[in-house]
Amino acid sequence: MDADGRKDTPHSIIAAHGGAITTATDQFGTCRGVRFGLPMALTEEGEAWRSTVAPRPVYYAFDLFHQPGQQALGHLSLRQLTYVVFDTETTGLDPAGGDEIVQLGAVRIVNGRLRGEESIDQLVNPQRTVPPGR
Repeated sequence: MDADGRKDTPHSIIAAHGGAITTATDQFGTCRGVRFGLPMALTEEGEAWRSTVAPRPVYYAFDLFHQPGQQALGHLSLRQLTYVVFDTETTGLDPAGGDEIVQLGAVRIVNGRLRGEESIDQLVNPQRTVPPGR
């Protein structure tokens, strides 16, 4: 809950940044995926997306959520934050039924700029056959 007593939800945060959440269903109404969409950067930023900042040193912040100022983050635009976007690809949506992760991806975003040089794209052996169409 933020300082004004509002409860942040994924939907409210994405909507506050001009995005949308959509679901993909099959002919039986079964959810086959969820898409979280955020608008791309303004076109006039053009080449300004390419950062000239030197790579940052590697460190680990295990106490991230106990730092001063965390309450104020809910009021900031994503363009003002540094964060990492993660993505996974799987053999399906039923881990209890044996579906496994086949790919992991992550990219760092700094002040609304994609840091392509600070990204991960890793295939993972799911130890099973990947079904057709996946």
